[in-house]
Amino acid sequence: MAWVGFDCGMLLTLLVTSWAIWKSRQVAIPGAMISATFLVIDSWFDVVTSNDGLDFKVALLSALLVELPAAAILFALSRHAIRKTIRNAHDRAGVETDSLSLWKTHLTMFKD
Repeated sequence: MAWVGFDCGMLLTLLVTSWAIWKSRQVAIPGAMISATFLVIDSWFDVVTSNDGLDFKVALLSALLVELPAAAILFALSRHAIRKTIRNAHDRAGVETDSLSLWKTHLTMFKD
């Protein structure tokens, strides 16, 4: 029952993320991050809980060839979208962009 619930949650986040990307909505950013996290966790648990033999091989191949690459793409997409959003916000405000680094960019809600 726990796996079914987890997989349903993962499917829901993937569907919402897909819709948000298709419609070019900002909610795609956290959706992609959440979906990627689900994929990494799912691949980990599939591999470590699988039985020896074919079950393990299928879980490992699925993790290496599908889930982890998809997670990497979603993480990269969210990073790119955040950086693009930062650049657009600075351009619209007429402020020169010092850095697109997420480590150096201030959260504007905490900075006056």
